[in-house]
Amino acid sequence: MLKKNYYILFNFSGAGSKLLQAQLGNSESLFTLPAYPLIYFPFLFNKWKKNKQNLKPSEMFKLIEKHHASIFDTRNIKGFNGLSNLGKNQKGFIKIPKKKFKNFFINFFDKNKISQKKIIEAIHESYKFATNDKKKNILYHVHGIDIFKDYLLKDFVNEKKLATIRHPTFNFWRRAYADDKIDQDRFDQSDYENLKNYRYINRLRDLYIQFDSLNIFFQKNFKLIRFEDLKLNNFQTLKKISKYLNIKFDYKKMHDPSFNNKKWFGSKIYKGHNKKKNFINKNFNSKKDLDQFFNY
Repeated sequence: MLKKNYYILFNFSGAGSKLLQAQLGNSESLFTLPAYPLIYFPFLFNKWKKNKQNLKPSEMFKLIEKHHASIFDTRNIKGFNGLSNLGKNQKGFIKIPKKKFKNFFINFFDKNKISQKKIIEAIHESYKFATNDKKKNILYHVHGIDIFKDYLLKDFVNEKKLATIRHPTFNFWRRAYADDKIDQDRFDQSDYENLKNYRYINRLRDLYIQFDSLNIFFQKNFKLIRFEDLKLNNFQTLKKISKYLNIKFDYKKMHDPSFNNKKWFGSKIYKGHNKKKNFINKNFNSKKDLDQFFNY
């Protein structure tokens, strides 16, 4: 039986991890659950475990079905991951056979004891079964580096890890722009204005947490991927990552970011989003962002 490898992907304060995932997931030997529907699973699992120590597989499935509904249909818990505007017409979504997933998930625990790591494995394997995916290796998009440090490090200590990172000053304003768009849609004008200072403070706090968490990874089996390199030198960057993960490099397959064979365009809340534009840039013009940083 061929050895199955897990690879871990997370981002540094929001820096292109979905783009990298959407490209790597096109590899013929690397399966990935679209985007990051399990982002809060470790936190929730520890909470569920405290409330009821002996969870049955059927009970665990119901909790996943409720709190991670976008696994089964990406129109549920939409978020800003671009999974409800897929495909050429940008109206596509991903829906999988829930019954097939459930049967495999429950049967998985006939031979495995319920634990955080085994549930994560069961979810990935159940998704593969439900979608008839035969790929061997699994790329687990954890997303939050702090969540990984606090909850998952003990389970995946030896696995190879990737983290996307971007120049912190420019990335700070990219995230601030996205926060602003979200708050404009979510709140009335008074609350929107009041929240501006909180957003600024929270982004600074987020940068601190990310840097603090990053310190534990500068050992073996860890590779930082600069967002700038992914955008400006996509071919060579993906080639190096493929070598690091020991997977076949096929740029023709990897070039167009997609999930479940549906082209991915990202979300309109992000700065620089242009649905008609190729995601690969020739240059970055960040002078305006840099100037804005010092206005505060």
